[in-house]
Amino acid sequence: MDKYKELYDLCREAVAQAEARFDAIETKASIYLSVLTVLVGTAGFFAKWAADHLVPPVGVLSWMLVVTAGATVMSVVAAWFLVLQVLRVHRIKVLPLDQGTLAFFRRNKLVDIHYALARDFAEAWQTNTAVNERKLQKLTFAYRMIMVTIVVALLFGLLYAVRAWSVGAP
Repeated sequence: MDKYKELYDLCREAVAQAEARFDAIETKASIYLSVLTVLVGTAGFFAKWAADHLVPPVGVLSWMLVVTAGATVMSVVAAWFLVLQVLRVHRIKVLPLDQGTLAFFRRNKLVDIHYALARDFAEAWQTNTAVNERKLQKLTFAYRMIMVTIVVALLFGLLYAVRAWSVGAP
């Protein structure tokens, strides 16, 4: 009896940790979405400026500015879609609390209840861990795309400063 109670407690804790991890991933994705909102505005400004001042590009510096503006837009859009994929509704497995569950408790002994719940918790943990891993992979890739966007935006700013210094005009 005691071993099934321990198994039940262990499985219940593992499922609770998987659910907490799910919530943490969702929270981090929301924060990334906030950062991306600022980066979308920045990328849009760069693209508009490049379209207004550099099309058609003349010279290496103009080409580099147009390419970095385009790369900034593409990387921020890719990161945006990845974060939205993380925030997409995913079903995690939870144990039902319905009439069938209540009837199961009435019909069975405590040792059988502990074992059955431990088995159900283990299945829920496997399902929820798989969902978390998929979400975490997308979130990690989104983070990398955000970093790429920031680096490319900084490169654009540097190239813009070089252009402004060499040409003397915005």
